[in-house]
Amino acid sequence: MSKDSWGGEERRLHERHSIVFPVEVQVATPGGPLERLVGVSVKISRGGALLRLEKDARPGARCRVKFKHSVGRVEPATASGMIRRSAAGQPGSRMIAVQFDHPLERVKAPGEL
Repeated sequence: MSKDSWGGEERRLHERHSIVFPVEVQVATPGGPLERLVGVSVKISRGGALLRLEKDARPGARCRVKFKHSVGRVEPATASGMIRRSAAGQPGSRMIAVQFDHPLERVKAPGEL
């Protein structure tokens, strides 16, 4: 197995695509209020996504990701899941890895019909 960029073993079941869409993420932290974060997708697969968000979100938190302006490219356009990892990105942004509860039905890479 190869190493992924997070320093762990590569364990992906689904092909990842570098696709940028605006995203809105609702994060439910146990004992806390529902928080709405905005950002962009960096990579998307049927099983999860790497997102760049304006603020941090804790690993283990439940979330719902909405891919905006993704009609026909990401289906369904909203997916529930769990935040698996969080790391520093550009100043004022965080990289968040989300694992979806159920695989997306479709992720069309740039150039696919």
